[in-house]
Amino acid sequence: MNRTLQPALSLFAIGMVGLGILALIYGDFALVWQPVAPWIPGRTILAYMSGVLIQLRCGAIPQSQ
Repeated sequence: MNRTLQPALSLFAIGMVGLGILALIYGDFALVWQPVAPWIPGRTILAYMSGVLIQLRCGAIPQSQ
């Protein structure tokens, strides 16, 4: 990766980790994502799973060099 892109990528990862934390705290999808209908079965579990996935993936972005 180009070293000039590293600060931008790190800031992106920090922002995404923040959205993942919000998903885990509130048990809901972040408002920036497409709304998920309340009648979807397992909606809360999906929200927690997306929060965990965001944490795992975006936490690894800065180390992906």
